[in-house]
Amino acid sequence: SNFGDLAHLRSDLCTLEVPVRRGKNVVNWRLLHCAAFFGHTEAARCLLAAGADVGAVTCFGWTPLHLAASNGQVGMAELLLQWRAAIEAEEHSSGRTPLQAAAVSGHYRAAELLLRMGASTSVKDKLGETPLHAAALGGHANVAELLLESRANPQAQSWKRGNARGKTPLHYAAEDNFADVACKILHHSKLLGVKDAVVGATTQKGHTALALAQQKGHSEVAELLC
Repeated sequence: SNFGDLAHLRSDLCTLEVPVRRGKNVVNWRLLHCAAFFGHTEAARCLLAAGADVGAVTCFGWTPLHLAASNGQVGMAELLLQWRAAIEAEEHSSGRTPLQAAAVSGHYRAAELLLRMGASTSVKDKLGETPLHAAALGGHANVAELLLESRANPQAQSWKRGNARGKTPLHYAAEDNFADVACKILHHSKLLGVKDAVVGATTQKGHTALALAQQKGHSEVAELLC
């Protein structure tokens, strides 16, 4: 009887959902999601050993690996990958992978781990954005450089963000005045022999990265692109 009770307790703990505040919203996460986000590795190890689903998703489709990557929990991400977490799992609403979650949040070591374990730099989310777009969007030059060194494509164009289609990572850097990110993209584009193509790339509305920088009054980035 005691063994049966223990088995039920383990099962309950693995599927129990708890309310967690994320910004203005309260969402229900399983204990493994909580452990993953906050980096409680030993708790996660116990939950996984007890049968917790390493691929369980939140109401927004985030797996434990997404949550670990988005909060820079490298040891946790390693543990989840050891338990065969899907490295290219796509979050339901945006389609982002764990690498994109790490990139947009600026977590270099988490991104480095995911790349080492085989995460793709060319995967696109529902907006057509790659991990390099995500790094540029967040203004994270070190992560952008890491991705470029891992063969991320600086010419990749998004499908849609806001009212414009066809933006490259350089468009994002120019639009938000991330000069350091723009420098990394330009440097690697030159090494690849595609700098002129990257600088000259236009959105569906015909805007180059320089045009967007000038529209926003971002003189530092504009000077880099002239």
